Amino acid sequence: MNDAATILKMIKEVSPNDVLKLYEIDTRVWVWLQGYEVRSVKPTVGDDIGGLTFRYHKAFTAKDKGKPLSRNLMIDSEARFYPNGDLLKRFTTSRDALKIIRPYEYLLHMTEHYDGSFQCVMTAKDDTHREESPILFKEELAELCATMQVIAHKRQQLLNTEVSRAADQKP
Repeated sequence: MNDAATILKMIKEVSPNDVLKLYEIDTRVWVWLQGYEVRSVKPTVGDDIGGLTFRYHKAFTAKDKGKPLSRNLMIDSEARFYPNGDLLKRFTTSRDALKIIRPYEYLLHMTEHYDGSFQCVMTAKDDTHREESPILFKEELAELCATMQVIAHKRQQLLNTEVSRAADQKP
């Protein structure tokens, strides 16, 4: 399961009262938005604050005179994130953090249901694409779910374009 699918599954299953799990989702989203993949997550040892230590990596394709080499370079990093840290956006609890990552070419429609649950629908302004969240009990989680689906779709489109462009350039 890729990182986006893992995060979306966590969003759908998290309890709105599980602060540590919401914090882990925030951190995983931040790592994913940077283009990295999470390798492992563990509680930070020796801290009273209760942070999480993430090992993550990013694969780079080395190029020689503009042509990709056959191997990928992996850059591994480790970082500690803390629930009240300034570097981390709280995507699961902050509407302002969600506005920062919301794709500008999409319109957002949030529906509040009679039981206090929410569903978010994001539609491309040119009506070519639409994503919707499941019904969730937190407005921010519903928007985060739909936003991540849109970003994942856009990344896949970009990847498909690059692959087809590379196929067209083969002699």
